[in-house]
This record gives sequence, C-alpha cells and structure tokens, in this order.
Amino acid sequence: MSSLAVTPVKDTDRLVAVLSDEGNDNFVLSGTKSTIYNLDSIGSAALQTVLARGSFTLTPSATSTIVPVTGCLPTSQLAGVPWPQTIHAANALDTTSYTMSTDEIVVNHANNPLTDRTFGFVIFF
Repeated sequence: MSSLAVTPVKDTDRLVAVLSDEGNDNFVLSGTKSTIYNLDSIGSAALQTVLARGSFTLTPSATSTIVPVTGCLPTSQLAGVPWPQTIHAANALDTTSYTMSTDEIVVNHANNPLTDRTFGFVIFF
C-alpha cells in the first residue's frame, strides 16, 4: 500500500511530499507549486495506485528508447520527471521527452553513443 503526505512549509509556498511504499522506499519531492514537481497534481495522482517503479537506460546511437511497463496506459502519469542516475543522464535531460503508451513508455532523446544514460522513474496508474 502506498501513501502520500504533502506538507506545506510554514509561511512559504513551498511543499514537501513523501511517497512511501510499505516502508520499503521513500521518494521525497519538494519545491514550490510552480516547479516541475507540481505537487498539487502529484497529490491527486498519488490517490491512485503506484503502477511501476524502476529504471531504464537510453539506447545508445538511437533517437528513441522503449521502456516496457506492463499495465501502463496512455493515461498513466509519471511522478515528475524521471530522475537521472548518472552524470551523462543529467546532461541528457534537456533533449529527452516521454510519451506514455500501452504497456510501455516511449522516450525520445538525442542520438548519442554513450551507454550510461540511466534514469529512475515512478508511474501512477
């Protein structure tokens, strides 16, 4: 069972959200309502079910990567943006976009021969 706690920080428009998966893993998101982590919409999405979490590596020397995610739908939502797990992944953020599809995420990205552009993700159903 997943749970979400969204807590406003006193006297600011800053919010902190903690998504907990049965005490095993915690994902902490924080920022203002205007940041990429729109915690109002994440809070609504968190009332739904966490469908999947994991990681993927961008396909080297290609412009797209297919990430298989059983049960994923075009209406599924990424929790924020997949977070880079390597320096090269962080450098690829500006040229990477994501489309939810049936049983997969389609990731479009720059053509690059690097083999270590790895991201983590969480998807809400």
